[in-house]
Amino acid sequence: QLREQNREAQLVAAQEVSKGYRNVTETLLEDPTLTGGFLNVVKQGFGELDEVEAMRVQLYIQSVLRFWEDAFFRYEAGRLDGRHLESVERGLAATISSPGFTQYWASRSTWYTDSFISYIESQRRNTPFRTVKETVKE
Repeated sequence: QLREQNREAQLVAAQEVSKGYRNVTETLLEDPTLTGGFLNVVKQGFGELDEVEAMRVQLYIQSVLRFWEDAFFRYEAGRLDGRHLESVERGLAATISSPGFTQYWASRSTWYTDSFISYIESQRRNTPFRTVKETVKE
């Protein structure tokens, strides 16, 4: 019975994480200006954006990282299956080595827990940056 309850808890956590991923994805789909700003930042950093655009992209990156952090904590607590966390990693890992993320992370990483910082740093070391077009070609 305990095993079944754990399995149910993992399924609920997986559904919640999937919903979170849809939410961060829909944000870009619904706002072409944010999408353009985000793509600019990923490729070149924040230098080309005005302050308002830069703030919007920073908040978007923060929401993506909070989503990822939530999945990471659920996994650490045994509430999320490792395969599900792996799918989150694969979906997000290509951008965390980008110029814009590097710039964001240098100034904002202290906003996160030490364990999540270590986890993201490990992901960054093991994942080269790829543009959106490069990830689609695979």
